[in-house]
Amino acid sequence: MKDYVTILSVGRCSWGKCNFCGWGKLDFGQKSLEELKEQFFKQYNKISKDEEFRLKFYVSGSFFDNQVPEDFFNWLIDFLKKEKENSKNLKAVLFESKIIDLLNKKRVEKFLELNEKGIETWVGIGFEGVSDEELRLLKKDFQSVEQFLRITKLIKEKYNIKFRVYFLINPPIPGKYYLEADELNYWESWTYNNNKEIIEKETKRLRKIIEITKDLFEEVVLINTYPHKNAEVFDLFYNKKWRPLTEFEFKRIFEDVFGEFKNEYILSKTKYEVDFSNYSFVPQFPNSLKKEYKEKLRGAKLENLINRVYEIWEEYILYFYKPKKEKNILFFLPCAAKKPYYLSKTHRLIKRTISGLQIFKKMHWVVVSNPGVIPYEFVDYWPFKSYDWPEWEETEEIKELYYKITKERVKKFLKTHQENYLRIVTFFKPDSLTFKAIEEVIKELKLESKTLHGVDKELYNKIKEKEKKPLFSQDLLIDFREKLKKLQRELNQ
Repeated sequence: MKDYVTILSVGRCSWGKCNFCGWGKLDFGQKSLEELKEQFFKQYNKISKDEEFRLKFYVSGSFFDNQVPEDFFNWLIDFLKKEKENSKNLKAVLFESKIIDLLNKKRVEKFLELNEKGIETWVGIGFEGVSDEELRLLKKDFQSVEQFLRITKLIKEKYNIKFRVYFLINPPIPGKYYLEADELNYWESWTYNNNKEIIEKETKRLRKIIEITKDLFEEVVLINTYPHKNAEVFDLFYNKKWRPLTEFEFKRIFEDVFGEFKNEYILSKTKYEVDFSNYSFVPQFPNSLKKEYKEKLRGAKLENLINRVYEIWEEYILYFYKPKKEKNILFFLPCAAKKPYYLSKTHRLIKRTISGLQIFKKMHWVVVSNPGVIPYEFVDYWPFKSYDWPEWEETEEIKELYYKITKERVKKFLKTHQENYLRIVTFFKPDSLTFKAIEEVIKELKLESKTLHGVDKELYNKIKEKEKKPLFSQDLLIDFREKLKKLQRELNQ
């Protein structure tokens, strides 16, 4: 049975206090019946109904309280009943809920009309913690594990509703379940990608989750916790009091419990789904922080070279990001004063010069600048459109620090991702600090045989004597194109 997700933007979660959830703090405003029907059909009409399917409905809160208007709730139930007559492949429907809302007899009984038409009725609901103290610290909307289990058992026995229950792996509970940042040795844990303290505690939690849920719930989803920008967990992450698990750590927990890592386990009557990359985590920052950093990100100064925002992006790129396999030619290139980079004259000239080559589609553009190593996929993300680094403001002290930090960042990137690339290509002014840092890393990692430096130093120096901006020179760009054509022939052999 295939799952299709429908997300409706309406109202606001009536609780909205969970410290790990940003969605519940968003207010989408009330919507009319027609507006919600339009949202629904935009998504529903795109799905394939050629095989058995389950519809899953989410609203960042609950379908069984006033967040979802009653007229739409009733219309949707009636529509799905009629749709069952037209599409025999509609096998099940799942509505998101909070535990207390399942005591709303009126809506639950209306929901059960789907059962009478042969549609399985499911409820998706967040359990998250494994103890009363965890639930309190996570600021959940129910008081105890016992209360959750009592209500779900009651609903199952009375109404034959099935449950899909969510648990957090590595929930944000600093000072209680985890050590504070100074004790945890935060950077050490990132460096070695294997914090044994967290792995050991989460292994015990996973065993407890299985103990609580086995044979009671039909589906249990085990989710790696990520820092939502609108939730308290983001502040914990930003202040280094908590962090998400790396893939290595996450898998280790399941290997310790099950003996191997899989995306799904079946234990008796319960299916356990494993979700490491929930909602495709990419760093996003609240507007309050963007406002605070507005001046920090301008000028050739220390705080525009080393700050927590740049660190968070580096952590993401090193430990969560994976380059696309088809982009197997790493192309390091400089930043540009105009943002986003692809609007700059430098980047447009480079693209115009080489876009017709076969190798162009395999090139993974990666900018190296004062914020760090920036894959092109993220150039539209904050803060990469919002910083400015005037080279003429650089002091000797800043130059020295820029070289040192850039070299360290490039080295970490290559050590983490170099296996993804057949070749490394660069296009920098040979006398720039960025190029010197990259060149030194290439030597230290013994990657010279894999590397093509696209700017010929001798040609560059000749052009530099005549032109103010030698990287814009047609002679230099044509030479770069010829170098790439040669590389292309080598790779095709």
